[in-house]
Amino acid sequence: MRTNELIKEIKSLPLSQRIYVIEKAIHSVREQEEKNKLKKLSIFFLMTIITMKSSLLLQT
Repeated sequence: MRTNELIKEIKSLPLSQRIYVIEKAIHSVREQEEKNKLKKLSIFFLMTIITMKSSLLLQT
């Protein structure tokens, strides 16, 4: 469904259902942002561990 079709459909809903749809969309966006942050943080920590281990190996 295209954006303008979605907006048209949402506008046809009663107010309480419009609010519900918007709340669900916001919640979904927040969840995705949190997942992306956690993924980036995991990669950062993994790279840090690899760097530290390789540094230790070079010292010996």
